[in-house]
Amino acid sequence: MKSITKLLILTLVVFLAVGAFAATKGSVTLQRDLTLNGSKLAAGNYKVIVDTTGATAKVTFQQGKKVVATADGKFVEAKEPHQYSAVVTTGDTVQEVRLANMKGSVVFNE
Repeated sequence: MKSITKLLILTLVVFLAVGAFAATKGSVTLQRDLTLNGSKLAAGNYKVIVDTTGATAKVTFQQGKKVVATADGKFVEAKEPHQYSAVVTTGDTVQEVRLANMKGSVVFNE
């Protein structure tokens, strides 16, 4: 009986730990050169990975397997998931990342 209880507790801990770290992946095409966290993002196609933990998020831009830029931001929940992936800019600086089917956005420099 004790071993079953220990197994159930361990299983619960693993599920809670996995649920605390949610990653969303998407892709974006940048039409012009941009800057994110001091890194240059040249115009082109990128795979974008958003890892969220509560109200914080880490965004990674990749081309192939190469990580081009990463940045930490604030995860802001939305009422509905986004229909499309988008990058919101001010001038040439990335201010926000929205991925299709992600129920929220990552905001930088807020």
